[in-house]
Amino acid sequence: MVHAAQTGTNKSIGRIILQGISILVVVLIALFSLKFAVVEQLAQSKSDYLDMSSEFQTDPDILVELARREHITGDLDKAHLLYLRALDSFVLHAPSWLGLAEVLYDLGKKDQAAAALQALDNLQLDNIDLIWNKAQLAHTLHREKILLKALTWLAENDRLHRKKVFNFAGESWDDPLFLLSNFKTSHYPDILQHYIRTNQAKKAQTVWHEFDKSGFKSPETTIAYVSLLLKNKEFDLAVAAWETTFQENGSLLHNGNFENPLLNSAFGWQASETKGVSFQHEDFGGGLTISFDGTENVAFMLSQIVPLYPGEHIFRGFFETTDLTSQQRPYWLISGYNCQGLHIEDSMLPPSGYTTEFAIAFAVPDSCTSVKIDLIRNRANTYDSLISGSLTLKKLGIERISPLPPEHAKSEKTLVKPVISPVQEPTTEFIAKSEVEKAPVANTELFEQNANNKEPDTTEEVLKPTTIKINSLIIRF
Repeated sequence: MVHAAQTGTNKSIGRIILQGISILVVVLIALFSLKFAVVEQLAQSKSDYLDMSSEFQTDPDILVELARREHITGDLDKAHLLYLRALDSFVLHAPSWLGLAEVLYDLGKKDQAAAALQALDNLQLDNIDLIWNKAQLAHTLHREKILLKALTWLAENDRLHRKKVFNFAGESWDDPLFLLSNFKTSHYPDILQHYIRTNQAKKAQTVWHEFDKSGFKSPETTIAYVSLLLKNKEFDLAVAAWETTFQENGSLLHNGNFENPLLNSAFGWQASETKGVSFQHEDFGGGLTISFDGTENVAFMLSQIVPLYPGEHIFRGFFETTDLTSQQRPYWLISGYNCQGLHIEDSMLPPSGYTTEFAIAFAVPDSCTSVKIDLIRNRANTYDSLISGSLTLKKLGIERISPLPPEHAKSEKTLVKPVISPVQEPTTEFIAKSEVEKAPVANTELFEQNANNKEPDTTEEVLKPTTIKINSLIIRF
């Protein structure tokens, strides 16, 4: 009997708990629904309040917000009136002038929009977002003076978006001389980089001519400019630009001891990005170590384009190999760059060996203005195709053996000076002799730059007399 009573009591308690949980859930749902309704009602009340109070509102910031809302929803006339009221409260309120100019343009009143934009431009502005909006509207309304003023200010003050500034400027004015004459000299690199990004080689040449005299030239800018010229097959100009920055020491081969990082561009060393291959620049002029991790059948190339005059040369340097496992090992290849008549393929490097000097003789034919130096490892078709081990290169250079042609005698200081001194008592020397096929002289035309020194006509359309009436205030332009 006692057990039955306890069981009944437990069941009653369980029912009470379940009923309590059910009631709590219902209450929570009701409270949530009430809260949502109250928030929605408050939001609607606030919107209604703004609408009701706009008739008596005098704060220009609030009036501009109301005007923007009407502008977005398509009620241009109401937005127009609200902007005018904002200006009636404070005639120097820049956001009001901007909004007024925008809504007038959308209403088809371009002359009045231009007048409002001029009023905005007459104010002293220092807000980046506002000036960007002014620039956009000036571009739309073809107000070039206002646009130029905005962009020159942004170039100085909006460093995070400087690329955007000069993209805008380059699209707005076709003549690079106009940009050079209206932006500060410190912005010449930005103008040049714009033409490089957009692959406009001729305009970049115009900027480079002035930029080269400005003192703001950097190795990075030179590399980008030379790469652009090579891409557009302006080889002679590329060589001239390169030598102003990288050939002052008279070296024929750039970075022959790998003391600086690989450029992977222009006339610097370029290495293929290959899985299973890594590079290590050794300290204290120790050269470059290339390591193969043994996981890949690597197709690999390390190369450099070298401008050279026709004649006899020697490519020399040092290598050291350690446990190169595959039968297909790296080897040197010297060939003409975009020309025929030169192709020398040296033997593969040994699997292992102490520091060893090598020298490869070659002759640049009259048809060539440059050569390509390649260290190549081809894919193997043998059982030991996965290559491991390492090799180190150091003190690479090119020496000219034969005299320079008379027409290039003035360049002798630049091109003849060897990058390395002859090494005493080399351990081993490998010399590949070349049999050069004489090719006919290429008929190359010298590039002539026809700079147009005339600045574009920036005369703007004269505004017709325009009157904007702001309640009790009348403004004439």
